[in-house]
Amino acid sequence: MPEGKTPSLFQIELEGIISNVTENFKIESLEAFPVRGYHTVKKTYFRVYNTTTKQRKLALNAVWVNGLETASDDNELVLSMLCIEIAIEI
Repeated sequence: MPEGKTPSLFQIELEGIISNVTENFKIESLEAFPVRGYHTVKKTYFRVYNTTTKQRKLALNAVWVNGLETASDDNELVLSMLCIEIAIEI
């Protein structure tokens, strides 16, 4: 979530971005520690659920085009990104 925005306003913005490319999605907010680095404070993240891989890829690309960062920029499998982060061979 970008600095200086409230979670509710950012969720509305995110819904607008994703609804331009796909119809069936769900957004859930959660508090978690970032995967990279050492952090003592949890950050707000938004998890986006899609019904198909194609819709997930379209939503992810729409987020990137709008200049937003994602916690996991893996466009294929979330598992491979997690394994890379914690140095597990796959």
